[in-house]
Amino acid sequence: VLSACSSITGVTGMACNDTTETIYLGRASATLDALADASVVVDTIVVKDLDNHLLAEIDVSDHLTVIEGLTFDTTRRTFWVWAFDDAAPGTPIRDLQGRCSFFEIDPAGTLLTTVPADPSLCDLGGHMPGMLAYDASRDGVWVQAEGSPLAELYALPSWQVIRSIDTGIAGEGIAVSPFDGTLYLVDPNGVYQLDPQCAGCPPVHLGPNPVCAGGSEGVAVDPTDRTVYIAADSGVHGHCPEGNSVWHIDPHGTHDPYVGYE
Repeated sequence: VLSACSSITGVTGMACNDTTETIYLGRASATLDALADASVVVDTIVVKDLDNHLLAEIDVSDHLTVIEGLTFDTTRRTFWVWAFDDAAPGTPIRDLQGRCSFFEIDPAGTLLTTVPADPSLCDLGGHMPGMLAYDASRDGVWVQAEGSPLAELYALPSWQVIRSIDTGIAGEGIAVSPFDGTLYLVDPNGVYQLDPQCAGCPPVHLGPNPVCAGGSEGVAVDPTDRTVYIAADSGVHGHCPEGNSVWHIDPHGTHDPYVGYE
């Protein structure tokens, strides 16, 4: 497992494949201060099985900068990534203020679509690109910016907002259950379920956040058994001693040993 001292790379978004029992993990290329040297590390989608075996690494660094949100579109069989727009190595993050997009990328790493995001979603004044979750039942992508309790559902392929929910949870991670459309949310205080069809219903607290210091990035629901995976990096959220790892919990919040990411 990568140590908490790692500052140039970290686990970000996460998704599950609905047919092959694999996990996709975003691996970011940068710290918050400056982009990493592209010769050292690149923005990558890492493919692993549920036993933590590395299956593939998909280089997406020619298309974007600092991969954050990641989801797998089970209809189109492609990835959607939320990140800053492509920039040269050494560019300070502050120079990318307001410049982020949603990128559609196929499993070979080919860029298919680029949709500019609202600049307010990455204004660096409290909002950074956050997490994504594909909703097959609605053929859309749920979007939640870092530090914002607002979850918005964008219809595909138009990328028009068709639903906005104030979740009351200002964490970064969001996932949608392929079984019933339930949303899963994470903040420093816990893991939550939210029924997007129940107007005004509060999130249901499932249990404590298993990640040290309450830090987390991506969340994904296993399409085979409804368990939940929570990812965290090492450098941004709380300097976890088990950073760059994935925690596996059941739907009731019982913590299983984490699946080490390395």
